Amino acid sequence: MSEGESESYRDGSDFESAPGPEGAPSRSSEVGRVVEVRRKLQTFPESARAAIEAVKGWIARRGDADSGLPIGEAVKKNLAARHVAVPDEILEKGWYAEPRKAGGWVVGIKFISGAQPRTAEWVVDDVRREVRAADDNAQDLEWVEDQAQSSNP
Repeated sequence: MSEGESESYRDGSDFESAPGPEGAPSRSSEVGRVVEVRRKLQTFPESARAAIEAVKGWIARRGDADSGLPIGEAVKKNLAARHVAVPDEILEKGWYAEPRKAGGWVVGIKFISGAQPRTAEWVVDDVRREVRAADDNAQDLEWVEDQAQSSNP
């Protein structure tokens, strides 16, 4: 497991506290239980710039698979695939972050597609310490098939 990830069972208990023989914690007690590995933000962003960078560096996950690129790079690649030609310096100016009333951040990017202004937004969750897509545009733009995973049967 890499830095920034934590293991937990779907029932909410953590990996290390699972009962083993005679009630002692044991990794062998994992048999028959589903283990989730969740990526967590190492530090919670305190500024808008830090929140944007956290989102751009986050790797989206769908089911058991990770995106092939961090969100910032995936957005560039997916916009280009949709024939949205935006120079990097202009694209960088399209990113914004706003604090949420409930805590955390909403981070988004503004772009033009089909002559219409569009946005894609992500939530930086201060409780779960993770990033998640807040709308369909974000879900579409954050994902790039990981070629290494797709080539393994």
